[in-house]
Amino acid sequence: MTETIGWGDVDVDEAPRRRPRVTFALVWIVIAAVVGGVSLWPTAKSSLADRAAHWLQQQWNAGQAYDASRTDIELAATQRVAAGDTPTLVRLVQSLDREQADKLTAMATAIGRHRMWADALDKVRTAVRRTTSRNGLQKSWSETPGWSSRS
Repeated sequence: MTETIGWGDVDVDEAPRRRPRVTFALVWIVIAAVVGGVSLWPTAKSSLADRAAHWLQQQWNAGQAYDASRTDIELAATQRVAAGDTPTLVRLVQSLDREQADKLTAMATAIGRHRMWADALDKVRTAVRRTTSRNGLQKSWSETPGWSSRS
């Protein structure tokens, strides 16, 4: 007896598989969402850029307040310190330098990490960060030669 498996015509009564179809309404919903997102993006980006500019302005004002406060403290200390007591003035100014440098360096780092959402604001952010970090890392006039000529 010779049988061959798979030889001949084989009939299988299997219903064809139906592919899941994406409904017509779902396609239109997706298209409407994409068109809506594209049309609303400029407005949203403008709002985000306005908030970023406001935040950057606050950071700039805080940096200027540090500078103004430092100037006032140095002026008051210069007026109170006796003529022969310059080491006290030097220690005070160096202490102010260390405190302000830490704060301004942290501020410059935060400014560098903040997203601005607009190219023009990126340029302003870079300038503010450079100015802030330069002020934070700059040597005090008390540590430079000829500092006593300023008082």
